[in-house]
Amino acid sequence: MRLLKIECKKIITHPFLWIVWVTFVLFQLFQIYGYVGNSFMQQDLQNMYTAVLGAGVAPEEAARNAGKEVTAAEKESHEYNEKSEIDRQGTYGESEYREAYEDYRSTYGGMYDNLDMMKILEKKQEMYNYHPKGNMQQFLEDNYRKLQFRVEAIRSTEENSYGFYPGNQYKIHSILYGHIWKSLILEGAVLMMLSVLFLMDYERINKTRDIVIATVAGKECMRYKILAGVLCGLFYDLCLLIVTMGCVFYFLPFRKLWKVPVASCMVAEARDQIMYPFITFFRMTEQQYLFFSMIVLIGIMLLVAGLAASLQYLLQNSYFTFAGMCILFMGLYIFAYEKTETLLDVVKALMNPAVLYITSGGWFMENSLELSFAGNEFISIAVCGGVVFLLLGLGRRRYLYQDII
Repeated sequence: MRLLKIECKKIITHPFLWIVWVTFVLFQLFQIYGYVGNSFMQQDLQNMYTAVLGAGVAPEEAARNAGKEVTAAEKESHEYNEKSEIDRQGTYGESEYREAYEDYRSTYGGMYDNLDMMKILEKKQEMYNYHPKGNMQQFLEDNYRKLQFRVEAIRSTEENSYGFYPGNQYKIHSILYGHIWKSLILEGAVLMMLSVLFLMDYERINKTRDIVIATVAGKECMRYKILAGVLCGLFYDLCLLIVTMGCVFYFLPFRKLWKVPVASCMVAEARDQIMYPFITFFRMTEQQYLFFSMIVLIGIMLLVAGLAASLQYLLQNSYFTFAGMCILFMGLYIFAYEKTETLLDVVKALMNPAVLYITSGGWFMENSLELSFAGNEFISIAVCGGVVFLLLGLGRRRYLYQDII
């Protein structure tokens, strides 16, 4: 434990990783400001949020509020007043936002009425020119039949009827999980790699490596270095996540929308030139989606840590390892788009961590054709984790038995 504390202190007290962390925070703040933080978007979002609450978030609330000019929710939010038109010159007044919201809801609120997931499958196969035969086609059809059952369950439980920011106009989901979350994955991976490699290569950089590896006890210290690197990497990543999400929801009015199901018609956005809802594999609210996304993010970071440690064991140079990790990720990213139109595509997707990055924003729902089944994110992390664990064991074995260089 004492050795672990010493190793952690080396990272926490060194300014380099804090400089990198602050740089990433500034980038995230700049990105958030562009999406939801500027004055125009602040006013627009607040007005629309008031309109959403006024119309009613839950189906029963919407039914109660139907036909009311000024709702209790609007009064409670302190956004409604008689001078709103004067105070907001050049922008819509609250009545205009309510009308625009109701128009959007009447246009897109019935997307589940005739939704046929088998037709969605056909459209996506034509769009991607993806036409597998035999077992793979049967696999896809079975998955989309299950999704059709899920569509019927959504209709029966009225998940589709909840209120939210008009998805195709504000694109809240893609901003949060398609843009900001992708940045978090990359930045978190860099912080994790630097944290692990900093300690694993500390002795070589400070020219004390020969003393350490001269004994078995010295080599065994590497386990504590890896553990300390992972813990500190998670610390930096969680701090970055907290600051980022804190800033997002500081600017984005969201307090009464956490219980809205992601499968709601109002959340839906156009994807792949097709406008249809986010069909989650099970009922999942916005709050639950954020929680499970955080779990997957932590899983990805642990994969990065294990892979970085494995390569460092083999290469014994953090600069080469960092470059190798970047090249490997780019290769996996490109490889993810290669298709065989067989069940091998499913295996490739589950064994490729870059697929989790590509599909960010589409986790826990119908998204990629070959991964449209429940739990694929956690299966992928488990499979990749098994491969990384094997590589880590091989690298450690080589390190323990190598001679002094």
